[in-house]
Amino acid sequence: MSFLCGVCEGFYGKPWRSDQRKSLFERMNKIGLNTYLYAPKEDLKHRANWRELYTTEESDDLASLIQYAQKNNVKFIYALSPGLDISYSNNEELNKLKAKLHQVSKLGCTAFALLFDDIETKMFPEDENEFGTFAKAQCHITNAAYSDLKECDLFMFCPTEYCSTRADPDVKSSLYLQTIGSNLNNDILILWTGPKVVSKYITVDNIIELQEQIKRKPIIWDNIHANDYDQTRIYLGPYRGRESGIKEFVAGILSNPNCEFEVNFIPLHTLAQWCDPLSLPLMDDSFKEQEPAKSSETVDYHPDVALKRAIKAWVPYIYTSVGTEGITPASFDNTDFEQHKKKLKKRLSDDLINEDDLLLLAELFYLPEEYGSVGIHLLTEASWLLNNADSVNEQESNSREISTKKPICPEGRSWHRRALDFHDKHAEICDMMDKLLKIPNRAFLYEIYNYVSDLRNVLSMINSYVTWHGLGRKTREPFSRDEPEPWVKHGGLQGEFRRLLNVEGKYDLFPRKSSVPKVFTVRNFLKSDKEKLYKFFESDKELFPNFPNMLADHVVGVHIELEPSLCFILEDDFTNIISFALATINIKDFMKKAEESYIVELKKKYNLQLFPEEQLTEMERSTIERLNNRGKVHDGLCDKYPGFLHFITNSHHLADKESCVGMQKLLLTVKNYLKQNGVQGVHCCLDSSQSKIKDIYYKIGFIDFMKKKEESKSDILILKL
Repeated sequence: MSFLCGVCEGFYGKPWRSDQRKSLFERMNKIGLNTYLYAPKEDLKHRANWRELYTTEESDDLASLIQYAQKNNVKFIYALSPGLDISYSNNEELNKLKAKLHQVSKLGCTAFALLFDDIETKMFPEDENEFGTFAKAQCHITNAAYSDLKECDLFMFCPTEYCSTRADPDVKSSLYLQTIGSNLNNDILILWTGPKVVSKYITVDNIIELQEQIKRKPIIWDNIHANDYDQTRIYLGPYRGRESGIKEFVAGILSNPNCEFEVNFIPLHTLAQWCDPLSLPLMDDSFKEQEPAKSSETVDYHPDVALKRAIKAWVPYIYTSVGTEGITPASFDNTDFEQHKKKLKKRLSDDLINEDDLLLLAELFYLPEEYGSVGIHLLTEASWLLNNADSVNEQESNSREISTKKPICPEGRSWHRRALDFHDKHAEICDMMDKLLKIPNRAFLYEIYNYVSDLRNVLSMINSYVTWHGLGRKTREPFSRDEPEPWVKHGGLQGEFRRLLNVEGKYDLFPRKSSVPKVFTVRNFLKSDKEKLYKFFESDKELFPNFPNMLADHVVGVHIELEPSLCFILEDDFTNIISFALATINIKDFMKKAEESYIVELKKKYNLQLFPEEQLTEMERSTIERLNNRGKVHDGLCDKYPGFLHFITNSHHLADKESCVGMQKLLLTVKNYLKQNGVQGVHCCLDSSQSKIKDIYYKIGFIDFMKKKEESKSDILILKL
C-alpha cells in the first residue's frame, strides 16, 4: 500500500459543500495528495443519526463525489461514527451498521472507517456483560463490519484513546490500546493524533511507543490546522513540527484542516511538500537562500521555504473570481493569469495584493501553538512599549516627530523610536487588509473577513495604547509557551493582545456580530485636529454671530488645552473624523485646574463689555453667564463616579448604523482606558433631546443616575468600572 497523504473532513461545524469537495479533489490531484476521509461531525447521518440510510438524492450526491475523487486519483474513504449510542451486543444494531456501509459500497466506495472518538466511555450493562471492556466491544463491531465488506481495499479505525493525553493512564500502560492492538484485525489501520489532540510536535519516539501497543503502523489524523475548537482563530501557517523520520513508521497522514474551505490552500500545499518534496515544481532561486533546517526537519523540507512556495502557487486562486455558492473548479494558465492581473490593475486605483502581502497574512494567522515572526515581533514590541511607558518624559508630542522642547532621556528616545516602528508596522498590516477587500476570490474574502476585521480592531487599539504613553500600569507577559492544549487560551494572536491590554474576556470591545464593511480606527488627538473638531459646531454658529467659536471653545477647547491625551478620535477608512470623545480621570481636579487657567483666559476672550448687550444673542449671553457663574460639582456623584466622558458627533453620522458601531468602539476604548488608569466610575451629562447618543451610552453599560430635579437640568448617566 502506498503512503496515504491527504485530507480528513472531520471537524465540528458546517460541512463543506459538494462543489467545494470536488474543487478540493482537483487541487489534491494537482499537488499530489491521494486520500480523502469523509467524516464531518455535523453530518447527521454520519454521526448523530448514523443508522439512517441515505435518500436517493443524497445517494446520488455521494456517488458523484466518489466518482469525482476517483477521476482525480483520490482515494475516497467513507467514515461512520456510531459510538454515541450504539449497543455493541445488539445484533440488530450491527446489522444496521452493515446496511449503511453496504449502501455506500454500492455507490462505488471501496474504503471505509469506523470512528469512536469523543464519546462517553461508560458501557451499557448488557455490553459490559457481553464483552467486559470497551476496547473488546469496539473491536467486535469493527471486525464484523470489515469482514462483511467484500469490495473493501482499505479500512480504518479511530480509537477512543486517540492521542497520548487520552491514553489511560499513558500509552505504555493503556489496557485499552493493548486490547485494540491484540484484537483488531491486522489489516485495519488505526488513526492517531499524536501526543495531544492538537500536537505541536510528532516524533519518531512517540510513534514507536504507540506501535508497541497497537502492533501496526498508525495513520496520523493531524489537527495542526484544525480550528473548530475556537471560532476566533484560523491557521494559514505551513505544515511543520513533524519529524521526517516518522514516514517510515506511519501508514500515512491526513490533515483535518480549518472549517473554512478556501483558507486551506497553504496547509494542504505544504503538507504535500512535506510528504513528497520532489513531487512539486522546483522552488525559485529567491527561495534558496534560507537558513538550514532544524534537526526535527529534513534538508528537503523547510517550513519557511514551503510556505513561500505555497503562496506563489496560491496567488492565481486569489485572483480567480469565486463566489460563495456553486464554485466551479478552474485550471490556471500563467499567461491568462498575467493578462487578468493587468486588466484588474486598470480597474483598481491601489496596488493589488501580492506574495509579500499574503506572507504577512499567513504570519498573522500562523499555527495553534506558534505565532509567525511578525506576530511575535508585534507582541514583543507592544509588551515592551506598554511596560516602559513610564520612561517617557512628560511632554506634548503632536506629530510623529519627538518634541525637542524638553530634554528626553535615552530611554524616552528609544521608546519613541520603537513606538514609531510599531505604528509603521500597524499601517503596513492595515494596507494589506485593505487590499484583501479587492480580491476577485470573494469566497476566500468572506471566509477570512471576520478574522481579519477582529485582528485589525485589536491592532488599532494596541496602536492607540502605544500612542497614549501614560498608562503607568504593568501588564502580564504577552504570551505563554507551555499550555496543555491550544484551546486553553482562546483568541490566538488577537487574544494575546487582549490579555496584554488586560481586557481578557471583554469581547464587547471586539463584537464580531457587529462586523461592518467600513473600517474604523480610534486614535489620540493631535494639534492638527483642532480645526476639524471645531467644525462639528458649525451648525451652531448662527446662534453665535459675534463669537463663532464660543461653544467649541467652551466644550472642546478646555479639554484639548488641559488634557489632550484624554481626547480620542474616531476615523473611518478615509481618515474622516466621525466623532470624538473627551474624558477626564477626575472631574473635580479637572475643574479646579480649568478655573485657575483656561476659564480665566476664556472670560477675557468673551467679555460682555466688548459688545453692547443688545447685540448679543440669547445663546451668547447665557454661555457667557455660565462662564462667570459655573455651577458647583455634584460631590456625591463625583466622589463615586469621578471620571467624566463627553461624546460628540453629528446627526448625519448618528443616522448611519455602521458609524454607530464605530462610536460604540470609541466609547469602549475610552471606558477601558479610564479603567486602566484606576478610575472606578464614570459619568456623563446629556441634554434630554439627545436620545440617539444616549442609546449608544446604554449599549456599553451606562445607566441613568437618579437625581433630584433641582440638582441638574441635564440627564446624567453613570457607569461603574
